[in-house]
Amino acid sequence: MITFIPLTGFLGAGKTTTMTAAALALQAQGRKVAVITNDQGVELVDTKLVRSKLDSVAEVTGGCFCCKFEDLVEAIVALVATDSVDTVIAEAVGSCTDLQATVVRPLRQYYGDDMVVAPLTTVVDPLRHLAFARAAERGEPESDLSYLFRQQVTEADVIAVNKLDTIKADRAEELLASLRTSNPKATVVGYSATTGAHLESLLDAWQAPATNEDVVLDIDYDRYAAAEAQLAWMNQELDLTAAENGFDATDWARTVLGELSAWAAENGAVIGHAKITVETADGDFAKLSLTESGGQPTLDRAATGPAPTGRAVVNARVACEPDALDAAVAELREGETVLDLGSGGGLDVILSARRVGPDGRVFGLDFLEEMLALAARNVEDAEVDNVVLLKGTIESIPLPADTVDVIISNCVINLSLNKPAVFAEMARVLTPGGRLGISDVVAEDRLSPEERAERGGHSQCIAGALSVSEYKELLDAVGLKDAEVVFTQEAADGLHAAIVRAHKPVDSTAAASECAPGGSCC
Repeated sequence: MITFIPLTGFLGAGKTTTMTAAALALQAQGRKVAVITNDQGVELVDTKLVRSKLDSVAEVTGGCFCCKFEDLVEAIVALVATDSVDTVIAEAVGSCTDLQATVVRPLRQYYGDDMVVAPLTTVVDPLRHLAFARAAERGEPESDLSYLFRQQVTEADVIAVNKLDTIKADRAEELLASLRTSNPKATVVGYSATTGAHLESLLDAWQAPATNEDVVLDIDYDRYAAAEAQLAWMNQELDLTAAENGFDATDWARTVLGELSAWAAENGAVIGHAKITVETADGDFAKLSLTESGGQPTLDRAATGPAPTGRAVVNARVACEPDALDAAVAELREGETVLDLGSGGGLDVILSARRVGPDGRVFGLDFLEEMLALAARNVEDAEVDNVVLLKGTIESIPLPADTVDVIISNCVINLSLNKPAVFAEMARVLTPGGRLGISDVVAEDRLSPEERAERGGHSQCIAGALSVSEYKELLDAVGLKDAEVVFTQEAADGLHAAIVRAHKPVDSTAAASECAPGGSCC
């Protein structure tokens, strides 16, 4: 009788690291362990790294386990037959869900006489979970990626919160307690696969009976497909030749991922994961990974020295959600002063602070004490010291005139009941030559205010939407010029997520002063 341990979880959660660390720990206990990697591509970066640490490794390529069920079974059978293993750990591709119905229950039904299927484990990255949670706290509509993430957590027998070493201990306890409350049927454990801390709690959870095996997900396959479509994936092989005296495979991979990270941060792209292996002619190799836009690549294995040639394999899953990150972040420059209107939990504040560097400054404005407290904790965790959090409203910004170079905001302005005051305040606090780049919901000109209201309440970030013409007129009225409104994604019939840009002319201060709070246009 063999034991099969299925892992799922969003891209970048550390499933491969978890699988490898767990396999080594089980081997130390006397078990004979094999692992199976999985992706839509046919050249898997993860497989190379795992094979450097474990003897029994297989892969299922060209699709997820639910679509390649027979290939998964064949891989299990082959590993048992050739390597005499008694335990198989398999990680599903990070954009897959509904594995209870498509993999776990069929394995128990058809192969239960020969196989014990352990509880389905969803590996969770705490920072990714907190990012999705912050969006919900700000009242944003649930994105398709967040929907996919929620389904993966909902179907778990075991919720395995990895990378606990990346957040503070009190935040970790809060997160684990919250997950236990919201997922009462699941066993919730926390650990770090990289350091091995508390990994035994995960191994113990696999010995317990499944507690959520009867869950039935009501999958919206249109949303599932939309999330898959957003996660554009790339699998490439590259032949590398040094121009002169050899190249460092580790440095090359680090540079490529660093450029990708900067590009993603600049363009509002969400990195699910990006992984590179570079193998040199003598069989040595480097492997690095990236799971966060604007983050630093993680070194999983370093090459030992320079080489004249090499072969690189790149696996990347990257999503671009235009309304997930303020458009102006892409244009931020070092040393600038930024204001985030309705800063919520502080995610965009933190990203902006990193972009403007130590010589710049970012103000985060929110009127809720709870959001300011959450943002303060997140800023502290992120270790950025160029952030100032302000309590106040966007209709009366508590800053002097001509203070900020850039204003950003995410689906906040349309919630205001006094939009002229908001626009006047933006013009007042912008420096001459300053600019705004905001994400908002904007209506087509054909919709009347009544028709907009029919499509949703203020909590859905829809009913208070301005039309394109109204947006441009209000910006022009306060002296903000060259306004453009670019639709990015349909939110409802005639209503769209949009990027709005405008700037304050260098020689223009009159309109802003005339429209200060209490002025003629308020």
